[in-house]
Amino acid sequence: MLRLLADIAAPRLCPVCKRPLIKGERALCTTCMVRLPRTGIHLTSTNSMTEAFDRFIGDHCPCFVPREKVTPVQAVKLVLQAGGVPVLAHPVLYRMSGE
Repeated sequence: MLRLLADIAAPRLCPVCKRPLIKGERALCTTCMVRLPRTGIHLTSTNSMTEAFDRFIGDHCPCFVPREKVTPVQAVKLVLQAGGVPVLAHPVLYRMSGE
């Protein structure tokens, strides 16, 4: 309900074309989602992830979508509230041992 009221007061805009997002559109409008693959990045000789991030999805780029950050504790609570089982993936990366 609050999201609906917020969208009326200050509609969320597509970061590429600046049109208001409609119901069901979360980050980009449907038109831009369809057109995004036509950017031609895959055809360039310097086709690299770095270039893609720099041009399209890096901070402040046309297709950047900020994400809400959560702490590990918040993440566990959300998983439990949804009826899931929280699991720490790849514990070796955190240098944890069974001791």
